[in-house]
Amino acid sequence: MLASGCSDDPASPKQIAPVIRDAGADAFVIVDAATEPEPDAQPEPMPDAEPAPEPDAQPEPDAQPEPNPEPDAQPEPNPEPQPDPPPDGFVISAVLTEQPQVPQATLSAIVQLAEELPQGEGCTVSRVDPGDPAPPIAPQFDVGPLTVSGVNAGSYTMEFAGDRYRDPVTPDDLFRDGAALTLSAPAGALPAFEVGLNAPAEVRINQPSQLEAVDGRGDLELRWAAGDGDIMIISVFPTEPFSVDPAEGNWIFCGVPDTGSFTINGADLAQLSSNIGFGSGALVAVTRTKSATQAVGAGTAALTATTSFGVAITFD
Repeated sequence: MLASGCSDDPASPKQIAPVIRDAGADAFVIVDAATEPEPDAQPEPMPDAEPAPEPDAQPEPDAQPEPNPEPDAQPEPNPEPQPDPPPDGFVISAVLTEQPQVPQATLSAIVQLAEELPQGEGCTVSRVDPGDPAPPIAPQFDVGPLTVSGVNAGSYTMEFAGDRYRDPVTPDDLFRDGAALTLSAPAGALPAFEVGLNAPAEVRINQPSQLEAVDGRGDLELRWAAGDGDIMIISVFPTEPFSVDPAEGNWIFCGVPDTGSFTINGADLAQLSSNIGFGSGALVAVTRTKSATQAVGAGTAALTATTSFGVAITFD
């Protein structure tokens, strides 16, 4: 709502002070000489002559108006306050994730100190409860606005709010295969930077097929169309009865090259399948991931884009 108003400053009324002059005259008597003079009357005093009018005072010359003062110099606008640079070893990380089957997509950005990540390829089995509360958010740092460009919506700029960067609302179809994606920021707390990559192509699982029954203690072979992903993340997790919602239990995570095939050994699969009850199964998800990094000051900027595909399986 806009509001406007004005106020008039009426001129002060001019006050006129009247000047009143009083003039007076005294009477006098003329006496005849033949007549008995009456006792000498005290002669009336001769009237004072009217005082000569004072010459009108010459008006003082109008005072010359003082020259207008020089306009005050306009203060220079204060520069936008810049956040403090984060400690050495920070990582600016933006992750674009799409799941065309759901459909679901997310775009997030964090600025944290670097953490050691598992190195190399292979599989691990971990106990996971999806109902557990999320772990506390590690301290994040404000480095100014971060912009992701090249997505289907054009671009998104994320601002730091409170304790973290807020995730924007993204469409289900976040990026096209091979789209030129960039993460950038203007100069501020850190030097300006831009890091980019070509989005990964959508992945398809050819084996196992949807709802295929597999041996819960045998090797599980997976096949997909090979691509240019930097790495493929394979996840196998138990699901709720007659559903594909994730359930508590042993989950399998594997990092593998994007060659088009990989085999999960039976010993790992048995740790998952042994706890599967009637009507339950597992979901196999394959995620193609591409990443790019660039040095920024005393830290690193990283852009990651992922796309996933999944199939539900049951166990014999």
